[in-house]
Amino acid sequence: MNVRRVQVESLDQFRIMAQRPVDAYIELLDDGTARSSKRIQYQHNRNGRHWWMYEYIGDSERYYTERQFASSTSIVEAIGKAALYVGLDYIEIRNILTQE
Repeated sequence: MNVRRVQVESLDQFRIMAQRPVDAYIELLDDGTARSSKRIQYQHNRNGRHWWMYEYIGDSERYYTERQFASSTSIVEAIGKAALYVGLDYIEIRNILTQE
């Protein structure tokens, strides 16, 4: 499988990307090395918008409401700084492009 790192440009785009669990990377802007790596999934159902996040460093997982996700994690800030990337294969990229 050929996985590419794709920059996340907005929270709306990330919601589409993370409908299935995805590996997400917050990179340092200077040298491009990963500062943090996580596995994240977005779920939207009758109970609202929720995010599941597993942090590889520390081996921990947690569920967030959308409000908690925005205020308690560094994901939204990383999107704003163009520092959030997701690992996707060609088929996942094609599927996302057809949903936008």
